[in-house]
Amino acid sequence: MSQDRELRGLAILARGNQIVRLSGLSYKVRSQSGNSSYLVAMNNFHEWECECPDYSYRHVTYKHIHAVLASLNIRQYMASQTIHKSIEVIEACRFCGSSNFLKEGHRKNQGYELQRYRCKDCGKWFVINYGFEKMRYDPNAITACIDLYFKGVSFRNIADHLKQFFGRKPSCSTIHDWLKRYTRLAKEYVDQIAPQTSGFLHVDEMKVNINGKLDWL
Repeated sequence: MSQDRELRGLAILARGNQIVRLSGLSYKVRSQSGNSSYLVAMNNFHEWECECPDYSYRHVTYKHIHAVLASLNIRQYMASQTIHKSIEVIEACRFCGSSNFLKEGHRKNQGYELQRYRCKDCGKWFVINYGFEKMRYDPNAITACIDLYFKGVSFRNIADHLKQFFGRKPSCSTIHDWLKRYTRLAKEYVDQIAPQTSGFLHVDEMKVNINGKLDWL
């Protein structure tokens, strides 16, 4: 029964935009059966309580509390992650091509940091960020945004998702700019790929949804 409540809590969290943070110790969780919301808060004994009828009668950790706990665990995990883009082997300065450069600390962005280099010949500083140069957002947030968009999630819900899990809420226009930029980069890469086949190519039938109408791809 406890595992079933945990699964129901995860189902609430997976729907997105169901939990509203009031403070570090209190949250509003939307009801799955109506338009109301329930207050989930920590009491003076450091125990979570919910004002829903099931908790009031049974005094067990119900699905709304599990949803909040799961959200907190994900938030703590994301906050503990710092991205270091220094696993690549740097052979030359990106500006002059010299191999005479040094590591010089890290460039700190909001939510992640990058290894910084200084070329001893041209004197310029540079980082390697693989397409995320000059981006203030965590690359994980940007790639999550693109993934959610192509799964059919709306711009508004994508922004709410990023706020919940990455602590920052971009505007819809910012998300749109990301999509234009990175789908263009992906297209340039994909256009260079030539399929390697043994002489036979099998293509299965597929339909796509275009403005509510199924059409053959």
